Amino acid sequence: MPPDLPAVERFRPDLLVVELCQGQRPFSGLLEQVDWRVGGMISRAVTRGWVTGALGELVLLGAGRHLRARHLVSVGLGRPEEASSLTCNRLLDDIMEVCDGLRVESVALPLPGRSTGRIRAAVAGQFLNIRVGARALRAIAIEEPRLHVEIAAALEPGG
Repeated sequence: MPPDLPAVERFRPDLLVVELCQGQRPFSGLLEQVDWRVGGMISRAVTRGWVTGALGELVLLGAGRHLRARHLVSVGLGRPEEASSLTCNRLLDDIMEVCDGLRVESVALPLPGRSTGRIRAAVAGQFLNIRVGARALRAIAIEEPRLHVEIAAALEPGG
């Protein structure tokens, strides 16, 4: 069961991050829910070539008044087979730079690479923990409910 947008919005994050694989159509999970909420804006951006999902692509999109987040960013994962611990680390660094640049206090994000199934939840959670620990930032890891305990353990100090 994928995470649902209303559950994520209860945290009222300053920044909501969605991930997009290159050539991903149709959308599914959280990306599909967010796209529907913003009136198909992400679908149109992909159709027009403004957003491609290429590895490392970061696109600041308008969150509008239909999301309970001030900012919306699309993160490109590239092709699913490109997902690795190295790309996960790189994408998290890029996301943290966006957080710093936008001066957000909270971010809700899927753990990069998890949607492809190539990176374990605990490992991705530890990667996030390392980056968030050095910042005054509240991070909400968006993940399937069955993995919440594993993610929470990885996000604990010293986890």
